[in-house]
Amino acid sequence: MQDTIHAKPIYVTRTGSLNISAPIATVWKHVLDYPSWQKYAIVETVAGEHNEEGEVLYLMKDEGLDMEAYHARTIQLIPERRALWKTFREGQDYFGIVDFNVEKISETETRFFYIVVYEFAFGLEGEQAAAFEAQMNSNFDKLTSNVIPRLKMVAEGGVMS
Repeated sequence: MQDTIHAKPIYVTRTGSLNISAPIATVWKHVLDYPSWQKYAIVETVAGEHNEEGEVLYLMKDEGLDMEAYHARTIQLIPERRALWKTFREGQDYFGIVDFNVEKISETETRFFYIVVYEFAFGLEGEQAAAFEAQMNSNFDKLTSNVIPRLKMVAEGGVMS
């Protein structure tokens, strides 16, 4: 059996940063406790140790978007510096890289910055590919505009509603 390799995958990328009025240790705690600022219907460790490199999670966002459940593997954790995950769906030509970083600005100020890159290699073409890409871009625009500011809110002592 030969796998099909699609020459034109669809990529969705987002980058950004924000300053958070909180010590780096506080921000880092919330980066790792992403359910405290992201809405999930399911967060389940299915392999490895919680918040350790190699952990595999089964996740399903509850952000009001058309998104399927997926897995996330923790690739790298550098305390108070970097959390790197690979997201994927078993049996699908899809994966993503989520790279969260924090940087100390002062004792009470931290910069959070992120890079996300997703590849969807489903073999879609023409109008189907354009419609899928538009939907994914819309989903990721909504996610980044809603989710990322919530990290700032909870790290600065607010409560997510």
